[in-house]
Amino acid sequence: MAEKKKISTIVSHCEECVFHRKYNQEGASFGYIILCSPTNRVVKRNDVNKIIDAPIEIPDWCPLDDYQGDNKTYEILDTEQNEQTMKKEFTENQLVYIRDVFAHECDRYIDSGERDMAHEALDIVNVVQSKYDCDEYADLESFMLDESWTYGYIEKRELEESEEEAVRLMIQFSKSSEQDPSEELKEAVNEHLYLNDANRGKTKLDVVMNRKVKINRLIILCINSCEESELIRLDDIADLLAENI
Repeated sequence: MAEKKKISTIVSHCEECVFHRKYNQEGASFGYIILCSPTNRVVKRNDVNKIIDAPIEIPDWCPLDDYQGDNKTYEILDTEQNEQTMKKEFTENQLVYIRDVFAHECDRYIDSGERDMAHEALDIVNVVQSKYDCDEYADLESFMLDESWTYGYIEKRELEESEEEAVRLMIQFSKSSEQDPSEELKEAVNEHLYLNDANRGKTKLDVVMNRKVKINRLIILCINSCEESELIRLDDIADLLAENI
């Protein structure tokens, strides 16, 4: 096994890596294999359910070994220094796959309110975008509003009326000294969530979680008008707004 892998600044073993895929043995109640997606290589096979699982050390052939930089997600941000490494390590199809994976991760982090992680994922999307002379996303808002349905260019959609009103009032609250959201803000958010089918779910918890996703997306639309401390104020009222059914 390789020692002192650069990727180990991000993950300590393969099962923490976004590229690992775990498959259960077909027709069995136990047993599995774990694959490395970019290389399609098996990194672990467990055929016996009595064996205690141990973390998978990062193998010598890990395609993420040679990434440079500080502590960004999977270290491919310094494009000048790493251009030759990327050409050596990845095919075009693999880079497109990486972009698609991290675009999906970016969406998922936006939905869960993890903006720092969403920024990290978007940085990697932009690395691949720049490599193929495609438009890069200026921020999470431009990524979320892109309706081009292609990575070749960016076409930002206009905000819906209910969306615009909810965002306006959220920004207003974030800059105020108020501790609780106003009834006007609650009503505006509820109106937007109702119009976007957020009030659906088998249980109340399902409904609240669906609403929270939409509210996290509204917060992203505030990022260019708010300081980080103001965005945190919005994070603090997200649960309250989501539960205000």
